[in-house]
Amino acid sequence: MDNCRDMSVRINIFEKPSNDDLREDAVGELVKTVWAKKLDMSSNEFFSGGGFNGKNVKKFRIRYTKAVRQGMRLEYMGEIYKITGALEEDVKSRKKWKYLIAERISDEG
Repeated sequence: MDNCRDMSVRINIFEKPSNDDLREDAVGELVKTVWAKKLDMSSNEFFSGGGFNGKNVKKFRIRYTKAVRQGMRLEYMGEIYKITGALEEDVKSRKKWKYLIAERISDEG
């Protein structure tokens, strides 16, 4: 059963960068630092999500919060990722978890 004890990773969540900053790896203001669990992606998620074309994609589970949305950035192990999906899990009409799908932002030109 999933519980908060499984959350062993700290990730920082940032706003999307402003339109003034055109760098791909830019981040905006820090919104929240949360505990997360890094999850393995199933092969169905990986291939249907376009993960086969060399992208570094990660999946995380965090406690539900309205503050985290698709398009924001997250920092995991010193790398910056773009949140491409923020999926809510509704457990008996009570939101408990949010799943983040994040793609590492390439620092290569």
